[in-house]
Amino acid sequence: MQSSRTTKISKDEIRIDHKLGFTIIKPSNRLVTIPLFCDVCSLAMSGELDTAYYEKYSCCSSCGMKWADINQSKWQSGWRPKREEIKKEIDRRQSLPVSFSL
Repeated sequence: MQSSRTTKISKDEIRIDHKLGFTIIKPSNRLVTIPLFCDVCSLAMSGELDTAYYEKYSCCSSCGMKWADINQSKWQSGWRPKREEIKKEIDRRQSLPVSFSL
């Protein structure tokens, strides 16, 4: 199976020709790859706020505001909430009404 190929486009961008046939163009100075799902709650990541929190705490903004911001030193030392607490928070978030306002 052929592997992906990375090419530098310019000083600021790289092009990745993925082995499955699609192309990704991204900033070359991007040190952290943001995943599709939060490492803590496993819910989808979306938007700039999630990106900022992921770069700082490796979690989505909701988990960051709920746990990482108020426990920064513990968080940096590897502490994470218990699985039961995370499950309760996921259930709470999923029960909230969805807003479609622009």
